Amino acid sequence: MPIKIPLIKGTSLGYERDMITFSVKYGSLPNFYATAILDTGCPFCVISESTIQKTRIPYKEKPIHHKQVWLGGILFELKD
Repeated sequence: MPIKIPLIKGTSLGYERDMITFSVKYGSLPNFYATAILDTGCPFCVISESTIQKTRIPYKEKPIHHKQVWLGGILFELKD
């Protein structure tokens, strides 16, 4: 059975957008909640750096993804 995730309206990158809140699990660390912009045309799941900084996930050591994503006129540096 598919899980239904409720959409919320939020402002991000200067525009009102459809957003979702979800739980993220990484290794043995406790779950944390993240809010993300819902973009059905984007093949990536993007969690903001400010959200990741609140965890102990070593994201700075991860390699930069070779594809670039533009969102709201901002170029995102994606990491796996």
